[in-house]
Amino acid sequence: MAHIKTISLIISGLMEFICLFYSIHYRIKYGNNSIAGKIYIYLLMGVTMDVLWIILDRKQSELIYHLFILLEFTFLCWLFYRKSTKWLKRVIIILFIFFPLMIVGRILGFITKEFTYIVFLYENIVITFLGLQFFTRLFTQGLNKLREGIRDFWAISGITFSFVLPIPLYCISLYFWQYNYEYAFNFTFSNPGINILVNSIPQISDTIMYWFFIKAFLCKIPANK
Repeated sequence: MAHIKTISLIISGLMEFICLFYSIHYRIKYGNNSIAGKIYIYLLMGVTMDVLWIILDRKQSELIYHLFILLEFTFLCWLFYRKSTKWLKRVIIILFIFFPLMIVGRILGFITKEFTYIVFLYENIVITFLGLQFFTRLFTQGLNKLREGIRDFWAISGITFSFVLPIPLYCISLYFWQYNYEYAFNFTFSNPGINILVNSIPQISDTIMYWFFIKAFLCKIPANK
């Protein structure tokens, strides 16, 4: 089962670079101000993070990773903020304020490693909520708006799917770290294959997200009838 983790990392990395190529090509070709046209920024951050994670030592890598999480959350909130109604913009600002405090608390040690899943869970729930809000607005604006926003639809579908899939994993991990650590440790030790498979979920969800991004870059806007 150990090869599953390696394969998922390789496939995710390849898809990330392929997706980055398509995103830059899309940006150069269309140069529009849509959500799909901004995805290259997100991918550049991800590639930079991956490279730094490889070349830096473990302590530096963890610091860079937490800074990346903060930048990722900031970018995605900004992406949704641009397309939101006035009341939702206020909600996004309120939800955003708490996250930098959580990241700083984790870096300074106020939030222990065991409770890092709280940070991840908060980010994933917020981004999933904003993604669902985007779909609600898009589907209530009529068929013509849906056709015009089909590329953004695919891009947000990828982001939402990527962030909603790990939520059960973070909830379970948080529960066992806090309430039943001994059982979790023994189960992990006795079932290494399942542990590897579960820990591969973030890479699998990222790979699917990249596929949605490529779909957004390549799809054609249907003509209005």
